[in-house]
Amino acid sequence: MVKPDAGRFTVAEAEAKLRGPASRLPAVLLAAGSDDFLRERLVLACRAGAESEGAEFQRFEGDQLDAETFAGALATLSLFGEARRVWIREGSKMVRSVEETLLAWADAPGEGVFVLVTTARDTDELKFLETLAAKTATVSCGLGPGEGLAWAQRLAQEAGLKLPGATVETLYQAGADL
Repeated sequence: MVKPDAGRFTVAEAEAKLRGPASRLPAVLLAAGSDDFLRERLVLACRAGAESEGAEFQRFEGDQLDAETFAGALATLSLFGEARRVWIREGSKMVRSVEETLLAWADAPGEGVFVLVTTARDTDELKFLETLAAKTATVSCGLGPGEGLAWAQRLAQEAGLKLPGATVETLYQAGADL
């Protein structure tokens, strides 16, 4: 695992890292922001990375997770590979005891476990998210000016579409969301 405070990544950088081996990932990656599409891309990349290396992939809902279950997931060795990837969906909804467990683990992570925390909230909306962001790697999952069109063009390219002129821009502007 990479040292806990691994900085900020773009969605594209994080996707590439998540598709790779867990040994090259930061211990915790916080993906925060309002764009569901960008968060979902990161989760899909994390699943693909787990599958490619034969790692276990566990999903927890933030509002349903208890500290004992989470601590067990962090401490349990993988039965099917050398690594375990844990995804906490809506990490902003975790109870305080789970937040404390995650923060403690981020300070002293164990070997072979990577945690992806996603939330629709921005890191500056909650004290816990600010604290976690200061300790871990982060990805902003909100679209800035001009980024929506760039993502639409990337999606068209990934799908192998060869569209004339400003077709992607026209389609993007006509749609409400990616």
